[in-house]
Amino acid sequence: MSAYLQLFSAYTSSVILLLIIAILSAKYQGRRHAILWAFVVMAVVFFLTGYTRVLLVPFNADESRREFLLTGDEPAYLMTAVSIARDGDLNLANNVASKDYQLFQHRSYVGSGFQFYNSLSHNRLINQKEQWGDARFMRHRPGTSVLLAPVFFLADHNQRFWSYTIISFCFALFCGFSVYYLSQAVTIPLASVLVLCLLCGLSPPVYFYVNQAYPEIPSGILLALISMLFLKPGRTNLIPFALAAIVIWFSDRIILATLIICAGGFFNLPTKKQKVAAVFILGSSGLLFAWYCWHRFGVPYPIQHNTTMGFSWGKIPERLLQILFDARQGWVWHFPAILLLPAMLWKILRSRAVTLNHICLVSALSVLLVLVAAFDDWGAGTCPRGRYFVIPQLLFFVLAGIWLQEDKGRKGKMFWLVGLGSLSLAQLFWLAPHPKWWFAGFQPLFSWQEIHSLIFYLPFLPDNAEPTEWIKFLKMTPLLALPSLSCIFMEHRQQRADSAHGLAED
Repeated sequence: MSAYLQLFSAYTSSVILLLIIAILSAKYQGRRHAILWAFVVMAVVFFLTGYTRVLLVPFNADESRREFLLTGDEPAYLMTAVSIARDGDLNLANNVASKDYQLFQHRSYVGSGFQFYNSLSHNRLINQKEQWGDARFMRHRPGTSVLLAPVFFLADHNQRFWSYTIISFCFALFCGFSVYYLSQAVTIPLASVLVLCLLCGLSPPVYFYVNQAYPEIPSGILLALISMLFLKPGRTNLIPFALAAIVIWFSDRIILATLIICAGGFFNLPTKKQKVAAVFILGSSGLLFAWYCWHRFGVPYPIQHNTTMGFSWGKIPERLLQILFDARQGWVWHFPAILLLPAMLWKILRSRAVTLNHICLVSALSVLLVLVAAFDDWGAGTCPRGRYFVIPQLLFFVLAGIWLQEDKGRKGKMFWLVGLGSLSLAQLFWLAPHPKWWFAGFQPLFSWQEIHSLIFYLPFLPDNAEPTEWIKFLKMTPLLALPSLSCIFMEHRQQRADSAHGLAED
């Protein structure tokens, strides 16, 4: 079978599978069936992520295989998890001395000491040198390590395998909860939620990171949960604010988006007492976080720890095109359904039913993308492709659910969603059994040699890209704009038909 026939077969299979699920879930819905579908989705997600996990780091891996593709900052999160489990603190000095890093890799990991942090904080910590002593810490927030610490309490071997298992299990639970909650509490059609959940959860880059020890999956889950809980009709409660107090301990990148989403929920709290409680919950976590930053950096807020790359605010307009369409990292090539985002924003922001929570959700997603574009290291180094799109993709899941909530025009929207989403879902046939491909210097599917040459039809848009690459992108623009323009046109035609029908009745 030729490579192109294999691609077509994989795509067709994905489309048929999604359509069968949509039809069955539309026929069998209601509370009892929603619970059943939730468990089905959990099982499917956990099984597929487990299949790749066994290939990435087998349960009974030998020493050489145990650290296969262990990259970037993963050793930092795992080493800090060891310290939390064994010592109850974040100081890695004694763990480095006892070579605890050998639990998951041969090469050493020593963390960062006083000299690094003092230099990073521009000498603000100079008076604390004696207090620091030989203490060593990782450079990132400890939330992921806290999540993984139970592994080093309970497992006596292959802790990396079990760490990934915890993250993928949390994600499977999130998928199951989302199916039930959005279809029952928020009244988004069950078929729409199921299709969205499978597309957003099993497509790269999200699928890559359920088997990585990075903060993107747990922080993305928490932010998506906060957004979903604020969407429930009626007055909100304090649970989302408690989740928000936790999420800031996972990643600095998510703090501003979290505050924006919480701002919408805050004004929907029914009583002054609840508003005070929400401020207290967020304020308490914020003060503790400020103390943490003061100890690390000498200021009560996080600062950029990458000493070679920073932010380039002036490049944001150009970079927004880069992060979406660059052949090596572009989100569109990982997850083509994102081409529907303009149609979603057009529909949601123009709707008479738009609420402050909707506006805050759109704003949070926009802020996340702008921060990715502003960051000079938007490719995330040696990490699997598309790391910084994981959180936006989980917010896209919630936003797309709102878009599909109304009956009018839903079939046309689902046509485009299934058509585009299957392009990313079909990649699982090759990316799931080949985790090494995730670390390629370009869109991972093109590691398949039979289709490798196709990547050169896509625009390569690094900083200072050649004019020919931008011309290549401009030639593709009409095709890339077609899905959203089609949905907007169908929506506009539906509105005109409804107006004409209303006038006829009058």
